[in-house]
Amino acid sequence: MGVQYLVNLRYLVITYLPPSIGRLTNLETQEEVHLPPAVMKMLKLRCIHVNTEAIYDKHCSSSERNNIESLSCVRISRFEHQEMLKSSPHLRRLKCWYAFRSPLPRTPRLAHAWETRDGEFQQLRFLKLDRISISEWKVKSSEHFPKLQNLVLSYCPNLEEIPSEIGEIGPLVTIEVRGQCLVSLVESARIIHQEQLEIGNDDLCLVVSTY
Repeated sequence: MGVQYLVNLRYLVITYLPPSIGRLTNLETQEEVHLPPAVMKMLKLRCIHVNTEAIYDKHCSSSERNNIESLSCVRISRFEHQEMLKSSPHLRRLKCWYAFRSPLPRTPRLAHAWETRDGEFQQLRFLKLDRISISEWKVKSSEHFPKLQNLVLSYCPNLEEIPSEIGEIGPLVTIEVRGQCLVSLVESARIIHQEQLEIGNDDLCLVVSTY
């Protein structure tokens, strides 16, 4: 379609990208629905925004680092997808739909847990988990998200609680829980908020809009 010849392009809105998209070495922002390896190798690309959802191509490799700082909204439905987040060590803003599924179509594996590790999200400022199917979120240390400022949990009907370690993140200023969720999730958010108030941290704001 000729877009690959626009080598000075810095902003692109498109619904399909051919493999030759990698020739756009100056592209900084794109809005699309599929993330092929050529896109993930574009070192000048900083922002990927998808109005619905994006998925990583099966040929993408987590060992190849990129400079993406803002990524939304990517679907994490396989272990390989979760590993791909490691290829973006400069992420500051992340919106993802976490939905692991069993081999049977339309059958969520609700017992799945998400466990973060050291060094994965060192630059992340904004994290939104939207319509995730996981029931457990494991965070062993606040150092997993040392710069996180805003946490949004939207329509997470199976997530049992926010890890207490999240409340120990110094820069955190907002926790927002919205949509359908468990009572225990809201309660964990309120406990974190109350604990921060008790130690004199009046900057943390809790927003709850659930049903």
